[in-house]
Amino acid sequence: MNKNKILELVEKDFKTLMNLERSIKFALNSTKGRQYQYKVCHAAFKRTYDIMLRRREQIAKIIGMKLKSSKKEQNHKITYNLKNPKHRIILRLLYELKLKPKQIVNLKVKDYTFVNKIVPSSYTRNKQKDDFLIKSNRNKKYSLRTIHKIKEKNIKKSKI
Repeated sequence: MNKNKILELVEKDFKTLMNLERSIKFALNSTKGRQYQYKVCHAAFKRTYDIMLRRREQIAKIIGMKLKSSKKEQNHKITYNLKNPKHRIILRLLYELKLKPKQIVNLKVKDYTFVNKIVPSSYTRNKQKDDFLIKSNRNKKYSLRTIHKIKEKNIKKSKI
């Protein structure tokens, strides 16, 4: 019984990978431009990663095995479940660049080249060089306590 369920999940994984291959070929053959190709490929990889991760958890439940999740997976769960873009940027700076909360609070727009892979360029367009990169609703810099609260809240939310 368990073997059949596992085989079904493995077959679904294979089909998912085939769909990924098809969508990447489609994107690369399209004439809409590189940005479109990048967006389609990125979305396809992200969706495939999420699906494969869920299936891995399902197989572990069937077998009765407890999975050890890597730090990368935990960070992914924490940062990508967020709807607030400021919070997402803060947590990505914390986990991906390993910045301390004090460093994040003091980041300015002129430091943008350092963090340009995490902070979208549209986020810094209308800001001056001496402005803080991440401001509160009152146009002041975030406090350390606020960043700690954001981190704790999202760790609880992602159930790690």
